[in-house]
Amino acid sequence: MKKKIRHKNAAVYFFNKELKSILVHQRAKEEKKFPYTILTPGGKKEKDKDKHISDTAIREIKEETGIVIQHEELIEIGSTNTTKYYLVYFNPENHLIGDIGENDEILPWTFADIGVEAGDRKHRWLSWSDLSNCKQGPRMHPTDPNDNLGYLHPALLNKFQGGVWNLRRQGIFDRKDVKCLIRKI
Repeated sequence: MKKKIRHKNAAVYFFNKELKSILVHQRAKEEKKFPYTILTPGGKKEKDKDKHISDTAIREIKEETGIVIQHEELIEIGSTNTTKYYLVYFNPENHLIGDIGENDEILPWTFADIGVEAGDRKHRWLSWSDLSNCKQGPRMHPTDPNDNLGYLHPALLNKFQGGVWNLRRQGIFDRKDVKCLIRKI
């Protein structure tokens, strides 16, 4: 009998068709694991708040970005033993980035391109070519957190290397829009 997988985490790939980019942010310098690495919004399922893992995705997007999304906007694009991955097409008319107010968990947004090495903990759109230029293989516990600036978090990296799923293979995007990362030596 096959064991049923109970996902503990949700990750959301917000895709901006106009910019051909996904929404990312950098982890805080103070994070114990993988400080300053680049990652998509997402997080852990909370028993008291989330009935389904899709509820986790919706809650985490709201908590981290201030954007409210609906269940019907979530497109399941893959999973591992611990994480369920969703895709949401960004719609600037529906996905308004409002005032972050008193919620200190919501990271500020920037639409200025100040690069992947900023370490400023802001949300930004990162194009596929920018992703392919990011450094790979960050340290879990670096001596100096700045050593991880510009590195992709392993969870994000694995998905773009085609491991469990590949966006091109699934036909979600045109081949010209998405290319998987090749491990840099």
